[in-house]
Amino acid sequence: MSTSETIEWEGSPSHYYQFTTYLWCGLLCVLVVPALYGIWSWIELRSQKYQLTNQRLKWSRGVFSRITDEIELYRIKDTQLIEPFFLRLVGCGNIILATSDRTTHEMIIPAIKNATEVREKIRHLVEEARRERGVREVDFSGE
Repeated sequence: MSTSETIEWEGSPSHYYQFTTYLWCGLLCVLVVPALYGIWSWIELRSQKYQLTNQRLKWSRGVFSRITDEIELYRIKDTQLIEPFFLRLVGCGNIILATSDRTTHEMIIPAIKNATEVREKIRHLVEEARRERGVREVDFSGE
């Protein structure tokens, strides 16, 4: 079993993810509350960080207090790539991970640049982690 953990990818959501929020706040900028909400949304989005290693996926977020979730790669059951029209225009997409983790059953990595490549990297690393640990997935269906 490999004990050294190496970083394979790091990233954060694109600000295109909050485009409609920024647009409405810009249109209503004469009001103080929308401007403050827009600034807060920008700060919140900037505080989100994802780190993919050869063993786990880490998600850190929070402005004043920090929360970090970790999912062991062998617990990822399925990946899905969703590329909404406006995100596709700027080369971004959303990655959805279905997991067997007790606290995080589904993780969404929103508005990631080069999402197709990141998804493939996750898929490859998941297979490696499963092979290394000897983990196999078994589905129990009622049929």
